[in-house]
Amino acid sequence: MLNSSAVSIQGFPALDPEPRLLKPRIFLADDHFLVMETLSILLAPEFDVVGVATHGQSIIEEMARLQPDIIVLDITMPHVSGLDLCQSIVESAQLTKVVFLTMHTSRITVREAFRAGASAYVVKSCGSRELVTALKTVLSGGTYISQGLEESLAKPDAEDLSERQAAVLRLIAQGFSAKQIAFRLNISSRTAEFHKNSIMDKLKLRTTAQLTRWAMEHGLTS
Repeated sequence: MLNSSAVSIQGFPALDPEPRLLKPRIFLADDHFLVMETLSILLAPEFDVVGVATHGQSIIEEMARLQPDIIVLDITMPHVSGLDLCQSIVESAQLTKVVFLTMHTSRITVREAFRAGASAYVVKSCGSRELVTALKTVLSGGTYISQGLEESLAKPDAEDLSERQAAVLRLIAQGFSAKQIAFRLNISSRTAEFHKNSIMDKLKLRTTAQLTRWAMEHGLTS
């Protein structure tokens, strides 16, 4: 008997009656390899995991080489913030969508993520079904926020910082002085100090060390 999938009646290779559709290409970036290994298994039925990374230094190059449809990225990455990576990916690999998968639930961090260009923000406490839903939503051109975070974002809160305040806080946490912050943000040293004092008042903190610790806990560091 002839193998119908290899030869047709006319002697030409027969077309596959049910050609396999190409799976969306996913890249995983998390500082815990076990997380990526688990995700690779969970996503394999519907997605093609084309690469993984446990630190941020090589991710931009990998995006250019692999050109995935989506990168699933953690906020906290060694050497560089996931927020900074997101902005670089959006600028250099415009066809790649960024989906954050993180433990951080701070309203400030969520807002910073979308300001940086993210298409979805999913917390690690979610189920695999919600992550898949987020990925499919992004692939169809939409945005996604984990259940519960959206309602939290709509409520006013003392933790809310302006975009400028968040930028100042991130630089404080990276160890920059007021003069250095002023230079990087093109503002005066006096304005930088004003923003720092305003942040302290809003967060009910008193020292630079407390600001730095708060920023680290909320993913606003490099």
